[in-house]
Amino acid sequence: MRVRVVLVVLLVIALPAVALPPEASVPDRSADTVLVASFNIKWFARQTQDLHKIAQVIAHFDLCSIVELQSDDALPRLLQVLEAETGEAWMYICSHDTGDDARYLERYGFIWRPDRVRLASGFVGNLFQPADPDIGDRHRHAPYTAYFRAGGFDFACIVAHTVWSTAARRKREVALLGQELEMLRARTAERDLLLMGDFNYPVSSPAMASLTENLGLRCLEPEGVGTTLKADGSAGESAYDHILVNASATVRDWTGRSGAYYFVPALYPGGEGAARASSEVSDHIPVWAEFHTGLVDDD
Repeated sequence: MRVRVVLVVLLVIALPAVALPPEASVPDRSADTVLVASFNIKWFARQTQDLHKIAQVIAHFDLCSIVELQSDDALPRLLQVLEAETGEAWMYICSHDTGDDARYLERYGFIWRPDRVRLASGFVGNLFQPADPDIGDRHRHAPYTAYFRAGGFDFACIVAHTVWSTAARRKREVALLGQELEMLRARTAERDLLLMGDFNYPVSSPAMASLTENLGLRCLEPEGVGTTLKADGSAGESAYDHILVNASATVRDWTGRSGAYYFVPALYPGGEGAARASSEVSDHIPVWAEFHTGLVDDD
């Protein structure tokens, strides 16, 4: 009996971690809450992408950060499609090109409903630090920050995308995010800081400890929920996209609802065409969190 127990324990330890499936729905928007999302839209916008499908995904949210923006006209064209799809006004801002190789550049963007969200006073732009002599630029894509207000909830969004190709640099970029967030904390009275984007790490990774343990950030989407698509359009391959908040402050405004939106069943009903999801929309799915807008501002 003891041998069998040991074998079972060893088997459980040996099994790789499996990403949990995301949900195929998002809560309906309400008057007293705001839905904030982050979406890595792969190489946005390529000719193969379907702006109508992308708009159907983003229309679920009030504010959405965009990662991997690679076209001057991508957000203006998306805004036009969103307004046609929803019958409502939208606004956007975006960063300048970021990258250490002219052959591969990215921008960040935010797109939102101006009747629900507005820009607030505070720094808007890419976080900038001098180049590091050991690695050159501190980030391949310098994080982008903007301040927003939705009702009584004002907050800063910092969107980031860590490098994938070099593991050592990717780990260092996450650590640098921690340093830069501390710098931002010291220079602003705003306590509600949302750090979001594609970290290329699950939140349980030791590399993320500089954010979760050292800075006390809390990841709002359930741990282990997969946020990338497999080649056939099925969900849950890697848990890389996150929304992290100050556990001591912003959790007060969080409604307790958050997740990752698996859009494939809605856009490809019956599974037909699901394998096209990565090229027509993205190989990532958006993560989202819901916040109260009617509480008294605490900063």
